[in-house]
Amino acid sequence: SQGDEMGQNLMETDNQFLTAIRKMLRHMLAHELHLDQEKIEEKMAFTEMGMDSISGVTWVRKINDQYG
Repeated sequence: SQGDEMGQNLMETDNQFLTAIRKMLRHMLAHELHLDQEKIEEKMAFTEMGMDSISGVTWVRKINDQYG
């Protein structure tokens, strides 16, 4: 039905949006930690990637600047 098709289109748009956000956050995090983006794993703890409290606060501020 038309409603099902609209729902499917919205889900695809949401998935594309979430993928774009993840990509940007990965890029920003890699830049902050001076790592290649391939080294950033979603299930890895920030501390395992080398983040400390100062770099964490700096990264969050940059996210806020970017996304408000």
